Amino acid sequence: MSALDTAGNDLNSPFLDAIRSVRPDLPQYLEDAIRAVPRHAYLPGADLDDASDPTLVPGLLQQLDVTPGDTILEIGAGTGYSAALLSTLSGGGKVVTVGIDREMSDRAAGNLAANGVANVEVLTAGDSCGDPKERVFDRLISTVGAWDVLSAWWRQVRPGGWMVLPLRLRGTTCTVALEHCGTDLVSSGAEPCGPVPVMGETGERSADIDPWGRARLYWDVDQDVDPVALLGVLDSEPIRTDTGVTTGPEAFDRVWLRLAATDPATCRIEVTPEGVEAGLAGPAVPVRTACLAEGSSVAYLTFRRRDAEAPTGELGVAAHGPDAAALTQRLTAVIAAWGKDRTNIPEFTVYPATTPLAELPPGNVITKRDSHVIITY
Repeated sequence: MSALDTAGNDLNSPFLDAIRSVRPDLPQYLEDAIRAVPRHAYLPGADLDDASDPTLVPGLLQQLDVTPGDTILEIGAGTGYSAALLSTLSGGGKVVTVGIDREMSDRAAGNLAANGVANVEVLTAGDSCGDPKERVFDRLISTVGAWDVLSAWWRQVRPGGWMVLPLRLRGTTCTVALEHCGTDLVSSGAEPCGPVPVMGETGERSADIDPWGRARLYWDVDQDVDPVALLGVLDSEPIRTDTGVTTGPEAFDRVWLRLAATDPATCRIEVTPEGVEAGLAGPAVPVRTACLAEGSSVAYLTFRRRDAEAPTGELGVAAHGPDAAALTQRLTAVIAAWGKDRTNIPEFTVYPATTPLAELPPGNVITKRDSHVIITY
């Protein structure tokens, strides 16, 4: 199917315009691939002027840096659209895309066949979330959120190859490009990307910290959090602190990533509209905001615009509980560090979960089922 309509207009132009508005550095080779693949053929009825996240897949593909002839494994077949882009970028190299269920795989396979894409193999991975045939690839990309760097992916990317993932860390998600260095994976770049649906079972836990269900805390299974000790903590008088650091809302995930990299108590807090209206808590983004939870205390990020119409505001901290002052100090220190160097890109190093903790380099270790992750600035 052509990317042109009957009048010769490029149907992908509105989508490209949306991408360029937030990713002006989009390379020409990637723009050419996006222009060549008729997106509307994979997303029938979708409004191309309203891309829900126009930067995610192009950003992942830019980080993947596909070269002609590469063999590529895609996790998350979706509609087949990303696989069609990978087919174009690889110049006929082998592409395997896997869906987590048969319905997803069949939809992708049907769309790819209807559009004459012949070098993509569509499979159903089930719980393994990898290539069921256990082949080894030059590149791996996940177009769905990943809570862990799975052991199957270590086996299915060659040493010297790359994997690009939207990786969930302490409640936030960033896209990270990882080179397979044999005994570990080392990043060449990372970008916060906001919430992305995560495939399969995660290691995230949650519980109400308000007796009336107006606030909920989310943490990872490797963290020592006692939700019973935190129940009702928001009823205590908060310590409120302004930091003097001004920014727009787009910075929240960058501060969050730095917090996850440095503080093992990093969690996520969610407050209902009723809780916000009642003055129970006012986190920067009520549905998902970074916080520190330790013992029977909690501190979370706040955001206050001096003018309701202003594009920027001041980051702050609100803390409750007996250790509110200490948590405030830790959270404000991270905000200040980010404020002084806002363009600093962290480095990710990932080790197999079988690596003993004593053999890992210094740093705040985030332990998952199949991997240990260390983030450094």
